[in-house]
Amino acid sequence: MDPFGLQQERLEERRAIQRYEDDCEAVLARVDGTNYRHAVEILELPLSVRGFGHVKAEAAARATERRNELMRRFLGEV
Repeated sequence: MDPFGLQQERLEERRAIQRYEDDCEAVLARVDGTNYRHAVEILELPLSVRGFGHVKAEAAARATERRNELMRRFLGEV
């Protein structure tokens, strides 16, 4: 039982976990020698999200921006 489970921060944490699992599947399905460096960076991004409240929200926003940029490069869209 999670009495805080419906708070915005907790909902966002669960969405982030699902997004990370989806990214893992996408990256592992396409990784090769040419995009390996980007794959590692993408999969390490959650390590940069720390803190509580607004500190964590800002770190998550920065990680999301970086993730989007890296995914475009990883998929060859840049």
